[in-house]
Order: sequence, then structure tokens, then C-alpha cells
Amino acid sequence: MTMSDPRRGEAPTLVDGHSGSVTAPSGPPRADMQVFDRHGAMATPSMVTSLDDERSGHPMNNDKADMATRPAAHPPAEREKPSSLTMLKGLRILEHVATQSEPLAVGDVASALDLDKSTVSRLLAALRTAGYVRQAPDRRYQLTSKLLFLTRNFRPAEHLRDIARAAAQQLHEALQETVHVASISSGEIVFVDFLESPHAVRIQLPTVPSPLHVTAIGRAALSRMSTDDRLRALHESAVAAGLPLADVDTAELRESLTIASQRGYATYNSGDEVIRVAAAITNETGEPVGGISVSGPAYRIRDEVGAIGQMLVTVASGVQG
Repeated sequence: MTMSDPRRGEAPTLVDGHSGSVTAPSGPPRADMQVFDRHGAMATPSMVTSLDDERSGHPMNNDKADMATRPAAHPPAEREKPSSLTMLKGLRILEHVATQSEPLAVGDVASALDLDKSTVSRLLAALRTAGYVRQAPDRRYQLTSKLLFLTRNFRPAEHLRDIARAAAQQLHEALQETVHVASISSGEIVFVDFLESPHAVRIQLPTVPSPLHVTAIGRAALSRMSTDDRLRALHESAVAAGLPLADVDTAELRESLTIASQRGYATYNSGDEVIRVAAAITNETGEPVGGISVSGPAYRIRDEVGAIGQMLVTVASGVQG
């Protein structure tokens, strides 16, 4: 067996008492190992401890220890878990099926969403098992009514009041004028929140449901609707007002809605020396679900309508119903 000569100043070696093999010193020696110093003498336990301390204090070893304990400068980004991605794909598929009026084949869904056909087939089968879609004899899928069950505790008016409260307070504090929040329901606006002006001369408007076409909030909402949705809403507004559609869908209203669409906010003055300025609140798909308005005496806010309107647009854009 060949060993390095400790008398040449070489590092101490460990001699394994069982096999006689030579090993480099790493970690505390076993009881059956003998340790020799550089002069060939057997090392004492204290010398072994000193050797370990010396080795642990070596700059290279310190660097390694630092690297082991030092946090990475740029920790790797956490990857999306496969289960989360699968759930998102399933929700995309469910939403797509829900927006279609006709049953869909697996290939139709896969093509529309740019997903693998086998993945779509597997997720549609899971949705069918859960009761959210049904499969016709021709193997096409369509939505069931189970989604309606999930919305049983959803209250649109209360939801709109809650999400718009901070915006209403912001406007109220900045302008010191009356602020209303209202939702849309069957051709009418339904007031869900009200903050009164602190001025001695202030507006106290009725907060009963009102037809869309005779309110600033209603007109702001109408200006954000598609042509078909607007016509349907005007029919409902006419019914709510007890008027024929021709008396509601007037040239004055159409011009008002065109201007509101361009500006992003609507105004309304019923001849009572009160100016009302409003912006629509929309949902995730951009459809108006209500609005927020500022009202005040004409003499006080007439010259501020533009600034109030822009503030309303900014604040309302941060509220998503």
C-alpha cells in the first residue's frame, strides 16, 4: 500500500483500521481510525479537533458555507402548478360553452380556444360529471342550469353598492356635492347608495326607481350599450315610464347619447335648475350594470361640468361590477 510521506509536509492521512485504505480527511474520524501528523506521529484528539477547526476555517470552506446559507440573488420564479393550469383551462371551456346558443362538438371548442382536442374532451367529460354541461346523443355539449345555482346568494344591488362605495366617498370628499350610485334593472335605475352634500343649499332628489332615459346614470349606461341592447333597454324604459317608444327614443335623446359616448359621461337637466353628471359602471365584459352621478345646483356646478365629468370617468373606470 502506498502512502504519502507525512514528513514531506503533506497533509495528514487517515488509515482505515479495517481495510488499510488511505482516505482524505473529511469529517470527524471514526474510533477505529488512526490520524498521523506531518511528522509521522500519531495525532492526539485535541490535534484532530484543531485540524478540523483549521480545515473549517479555510477560506474555500468558508466560501462554501456562505454560499450554502446565502439566499440566491435571483430565486427562480415559481411555476404555475399543473392543477391550477388544468382548472383555468376547464373554466375557459365552461365559459365558452356558456356563451354559445347551440351545442358544441369537442373539436369546435378545441379550435375556438386553441387547445388540444384530447384535453378538451377530458375536461368536458369532467364538467359533465360535475353537472355543468350535458352531452346530447350526437355527442355535442351544452350548458345546464347548474351555474344559476351558484349565483343564488349574489345580490347585484348590494354588490354594486359595496364595490362603488369608495369611489362615491372619493367624489363626495373632493366635490362636496350630492353623489348617487344606482344599478340597472328592467329599464330603470335603482338607487343603491346616496351621499348628501354638506352645503346649506343642496340637492335632495327622489331615490325611487326611475326610467333610464330621464336620468343621467341611465343615459350614461345607454351610451355604453350596443345597438341591440340599447333598443331593448329603451323599450323597457318606455314601459317603465308608461310611454310609447316613439316618445322615448327621440332626436334629443339620440343626440345626448352620441355626446355621452364621445365624452364618456352623460348630463341631464330636467328644467329644475339641477345639473346631473354621471358615468357608467361596467362589468368584466364591458356591459353597463349601473352608474355613479354627481348632482348640484346649476349656479354652483355649471362651469365645472367638464371637470366633474372627467373625474367621474376616472373614478368609475376603477369600479368593475
